[in-house]
Amino acid sequence: MYSRNRIEALSDAIFAIAMTLLVLELKVPGEIAPGHLWEALRLDGEGWIAFIITFCIAARYWMLQHNVFQLTDKFSHQAVVITFAFLGLVTVLPFSSSLVGRHASEPIAFFLYCANQAAIGAALIAKVEYLRIREHIPKSAEMQHLRARLYALTGGMAIAAALAWLIPIRYAWIAPVLAVRVGSKLLFRKPSA
Repeated sequence: MYSRNRIEALSDAIFAIAMTLLVLELKVPGEIAPGHLWEALRLDGEGWIAFIITFCIAARYWMLQHNVFQLTDKFSHQAVVITFAFLGLVTVLPFSSSLVGRHASEPIAFFLYCANQAAIGAALIAKVEYLRIREHIPKSAEMQHLRARLYALTGGMAIAAALAWLIPIRYAWIAPVLAVRVGSKLLFRKPSA
């Protein structure tokens, strides 16, 4: 068994670095004429949108991961391997966010972005289900609530990835925003006992 505290500390560090790296794609405008700063900032509008949505979704995944840590003290080798897969996918967030921020009108960029987010959720679901099957997480309303939040967020991201090929990208952005919104509603609702 592995120490929960050490795994949690590593997870926090990886999330902190990945979430900080998101902002590096946002550049301060260079030489501009006085009074034209707003126009220069608007040129990177898609980058800002990608940053804000990615930061919010990453924060949700961090909160859900934290909830998993609170529900168990036991981490077997397999659970740690799944955790590393989850964290590896988190480290890709700055790339996928930058890709969609620079190429927001390209379906492949949007697909890869949403697929990265869905894969992060799927890895966390795999960890929760593994811990649940191994009875390292007690059966409780809180555990069921955690699973519902994870499935909602991950499903929303998977739907958004599919929408990249089915509808215009400007409308497909609704899916990740709704996934965050639904996840937020589920996240802050108290589980029934």
